[in-house]
Amino acid sequence: MTTNVMTGDPRTDLGKWSGFWLGVASLVIAAVIWLPLVHFFFQPDPGQYRSATEIPVRGIKLAQRHLSNWQTADQRKADATLLRASNPEWDLMSRGYVVLSLANMSLRDSAKRETYLGCIDRIIDDTLAAERANGHFHFLLPYARARSFEVTPVRSFHVDSQIGLMLAARCMLQKDDDELQMLRERVEIMQSRMEASPVLAAESYPNECWMFDIVNGLAVMRMCDVVTGTDHSAFRDKWLAVARAKLVDPQNRNACIELQCFRSAQGWTGGLVDLDGCSCASAC
Repeated sequence: MTTNVMTGDPRTDLGKWSGFWLGVASLVIAAVIWLPLVHFFFQPDPGQYRSATEIPVRGIKLAQRHLSNWQTADQRKADATLLRASNPEWDLMSRGYVVLSLANMSLRDSAKRETYLGCIDRIIDDTLAAERANGHFHFLLPYARARSFEVTPVRSFHVDSQIGLMLAARCMLQKDDDELQMLRERVEIMQSRMEASPVLAAESYPNECWMFDIVNGLAVMRMCDVVTGTDHSAFRDKWLAVARAKLVDPQNRNACIELQCFRSAQGWTGGLVDLDGCSCASAC
């Protein structure tokens, strides 16, 4: 047996619909008032995340996890496998960010400097061993093998700049002859690879440059100057001049995020702007 919601009485039916819309309006008004205030009940303590003089509590907890993971080969392998399943680049970059973080923490907490420095050395040694055993493809996405690099031997500026940052950060903490020599050699290679391109943009992938990597590389050169006494200021000035002239999107004046290092015979098509020897992604 069913019951018809509509009674046939216009006044009764109108009252029911009025009640329904009144409820909807009440919910909307309550949401407009309540939702903007919800975040006040879940505000974290800013002191756990940043401090002008000490290492934040949250930073110590995050660092402890990485320090623990780098104590055993099995845990390192498990973490690397998880990252590499999504993107081999993340395996390399995670190492770099941990090294940079521990280097900063070492400058603030001298009591734990040796602990942090020991972990930094393990990360760098493991990374260099992987590079020697597997080459730069080990830390790149599979499409790196889809075509040949323009400059030989095969090297990725993404890999060089990330490892360079690790070496430079380590040398900023403690100047050991071996690490200093490896840093100088890495910087010389990076500069030569940049100078091989008409727009001073070294390849991260075949004929593909990422501005993120180039900026990291320039930072490595500056850090190298600080710890070794070299001077790459003239090269940095030269790169800035080229970047302003050729690596800026003419439509929005923003710096390119991705570009061709060398002009190809076919050229890029669709979504890219040709800029006299390079092509910039229009999304930059």
